[in-house]
Amino acid sequence: MLRWIAARFNRGHPLARQLRSPKVLQRFIDGLRAREPLAALRAITAVFDAIPALGLEASRLRAALDACDQYAQRLCLVLTDGLLENLPKQIVSEPAWNTLLDYYRARERGYREILANLQTTLPGNEEAYAASVIMACRAANALSKRCVLLGMTYADPGQETWTRIGQLADECRVAARSVALTALYDDGLEQTSLERELLVTLMFQAAPIANLLPTQHRALDLLLRQHAQHFEIRNRFDATARPFVIESSANCKPARWLPGRKELSTMRFFGPGFAGSEILRDRDRLESTRKVPYFVEASRITVPLFRDLLDRLIDHWSLAPPARQHRRESSAGTILVARDLAHIHRLIGFSELARAGHSLTEHDASQYAVDAILRAREMPARSAPTTPSAEPSPAQALENLQSYEHALGDDATEPWTLVDSSNEGVGAESIVRGRRLTVGLLIAFRHPDSIDWKLATIRRLTRGNAARVRIGLETMDGRPHPVRLSLDRAMPAVTTVAGPALHYDAIKQTAGSATYLLVPPGVFGPGWRYTLAEKRRWDLIEVKPQIQSELDFERAEYSIVPTSMAA
Repeated sequence: MLRWIAARFNRGHPLARQLRSPKVLQRFIDGLRAREPLAALRAITAVFDAIPALGLEASRLRAALDACDQYAQRLCLVLTDGLLENLPKQIVSEPAWNTLLDYYRARERGYREILANLQTTLPGNEEAYAASVIMACRAANALSKRCVLLGMTYADPGQETWTRIGQLADECRVAARSVALTALYDDGLEQTSLERELLVTLMFQAAPIANLLPTQHRALDLLLRQHAQHFEIRNRFDATARPFVIESSANCKPARWLPGRKELSTMRFFGPGFAGSEILRDRDRLESTRKVPYFVEASRITVPLFRDLLDRLIDHWSLAPPARQHRRESSAGTILVARDLAHIHRLIGFSELARAGHSLTEHDASQYAVDAILRAREMPARSAPTTPSAEPSPAQALENLQSYEHALGDDATEPWTLVDSSNEGVGAESIVRGRRLTVGLLIAFRHPDSIDWKLATIRRLTRGNAARVRIGLETMDGRPHPVRLSLDRAMPAVTTVAGPALHYDAIKQTAGSATYLLVPPGVFGPGWRYTLAEKRRWDLIEVKPQIQSELDFERAEYSIVPTSMAA
């Protein structure tokens, strides 16, 4: 009677009532099955977040968390499978990403809180010791999964994560349980240990993750787990097996060891070990079978992207990893940046019109007028805009260009801050809003006082705790020109990846003696002939078979077919 009265006046945390007994807990789990995966996983995240306030007896709390966490794995599979809402464009689903990130954060922190309270009961208590091994592995696994999710958005894990990784390295040095293999969950699909989870996390950070696409990040995680038993971590450096180091006392990021430094007792050296040979075999099998291995199929990675991933790992983990070929010089100032091939095509066309002396007047500065002027450049000479007789000054040409860009609105370009530059690239920073940046995207940029555009591809991305992103660009030689590409109507009708459209915005670029075309993905194909429209001239062209495929464009060399052969 007294317990009933006390319970009435001391209800505690609302979630405690749903977890207090096996029967009530089962009703809670059954309720999760009726929810959408996002809502169900958020409810389980709330349980982990509420651990300090639940007030449940230790064994009851562990049983409740285990039941919730076991069920959460089904939800994680569903959400992870749908993490890329647009696979070709590598667009990460914000709701799924945020929900998974919160869950792994709460799971890692929650298990660590329980482990801290469990330490006093471990001596002589085999059941508590076995539970502690599983919970420690689950916490380390959650930390690893969270790093993968952050890698998919090129975000730095933050100092707290580096501190935790350093603590985990120290724990693996002294704890006997660190090498004990255990099944993470009752399905037994994944056998792991505390040390393996640490090594997967470290090897992920030692990979060139700033140069990878989101689907490659997920495939990398699966690849590392497949070969985790071959990774090594020791107290001594080995150039081949253990070329990387983590120093727990400094709370610093894992890095490649520089010979000549003094080895300290706080340092742990790690590396691929025999996994390097396994990855070389994976590369050979990929070439012979033309299929991705079964253990990365869940990432939905393509053969070209998986080949690129393996090549990057082999190079990055080699004795002589790739180094910059050109010295970068510090730069200052701002560049104006445009994304998307069709939008870039339009802005380059504006520059050519501005250079020829054209501008928009106030009464015709409409979207319709802008598009009509650009299309007129591709029509026969009688419909082209009249070219002014006098060539405009640089200041007047810039004013002309700005009149066109203003007609598109304030978001026609976005300002990026220059950081450094070299003969082949540019480093910049940006506060990204709206659509995320991704490795492999085409961009065009110009200086605010110039009308000349340059093309570049994003090759490297790193993001700090704020929205500011550090961007590495590989520039393309030559001045770009806007052109239009049409399928030759004399060819039989076929279906292309790009869809049923027969006309495409394209960009022509001359570099030395070679001339290239940049088009949307899927336009180029073997055996096709195309008609190129440039400045009211139409030519039949032949595209050479060596096609450079990137995330949102393709680039290939072409030549004009002589009139006699075209006939």
